[in-house]
Amino acid sequence: MKRILIAITLVFVISLAIYLVMFFSSTEHTTPSATTTSTSSKCDISNNTFFVIYLSLPPTESLFLAISKNISRSIAYDTNGDVNVTFSLCIISFRDLSEEVRNVLANRTIFPVFGFYIEDNLGGIETIKRLFNVYGNYFIIREDLVPHIYIDYMRDLYIRYRGVRIPIYNVPKVFVLAEIVKPPQIYINETPVIGSLNSKYYMVIYEDVYCIACAHFFNETLPKLEKLAKNNTFAVILKNFIVHEDALSIHRNITALYLATRNATAVLEMLKILYSKVINGVKPTPEEVAEMIKSLTGHISFNTSIEVVNKVINKDISEAKKYGIFGTPGFIIWNREIGRGIVMIGNNQLEDILKIVEKYLN
Repeated sequence: MKRILIAITLVFVISLAIYLVMFFSSTEHTTPSATTTSTSSKCDISNNTFFVIYLSLPPTESLFLAISKNISRSIAYDTNGDVNVTFSLCIISFRDLSEEVRNVLANRTIFPVFGFYIEDNLGGIETIKRLFNVYGNYFIIREDLVPHIYIDYMRDLYIRYRGVRIPIYNVPKVFVLAEIVKPPQIYINETPVIGSLNSKYYMVIYEDVYCIACAHFFNETLPKLEKLAKNNTFAVILKNFIVHEDALSIHRNITALYLATRNATAVLEMLKILYSKVINGVKPTPEEVAEMIKSLTGHISFNTSIEVVNKVINKDISEAKKYGIFGTPGFIIWNREIGRGIVMIGNNQLEDILKIVEKYLN
């Protein structure tokens, strides 16, 4: 049964992507625009409303308009045309919701959350049973499906049509994937932390040592970020996210290095050395990395085959996917004081990141 549900979910995701491409390409005489609603006070959740709920960042209206249309088509298909719903779109802030809806969403982790309100009884329709949790007249996308939608459907980052990009959020220069209200796990015995965990902000970096974008981030942005770590503004948390399979053995070496020494600075220095080579087109081999570790720490080698090493790496990868991260470098910026974070993808400049933090995480 579980396999069937997974297969159905993937079919939905693929059909959604195909539909959206068809939706935009069918507008032959007009160029679609990526617009957002700047306020939530202009819409109400009433009958036949497709709603998108955000925390601080209003998401892209045209993207979710297309998704709402696809849901309508799926419902019509499931009922052989007996149920035809035309949704009005409402993009609304969590703080402006009724207490009833806020209570329903109290345990959600990832935003934006989308769903619809309808006064008809649709509970028996296949699309509804597969994709939504039902709370009276509210149909809200299952939280376990949201990362699948991000990972599988958003893998190419944007739907493109005539040069127009339609991201999840219209945030200049930075690709923001989601907002979150539950932080990533930090186990100091497993995870290298640069700076103090008493810092206001955590920057969790999910990386792959063969990732060229990670190399550019470490070369261009990390030195500035280290200064903020020294004054306890940011804590930098280093995690694994394997994109290149041949990088796995190197990650095992680095993870074993930290587990054996609890020396986050040594891990950071190793990563700097590795990325300085990668940015110049050189991919260090596991043997070379072992020699680097020996030179840096005085140890000949660490046990990279022990179960705990693989457990740490797999835990990092699973966590990243839970938040919808599908590529490297992936980031979570978490404000420890307000209990809210932002998920991002890609090599972003620190100045652009700080603008996002200042505007949406304060």
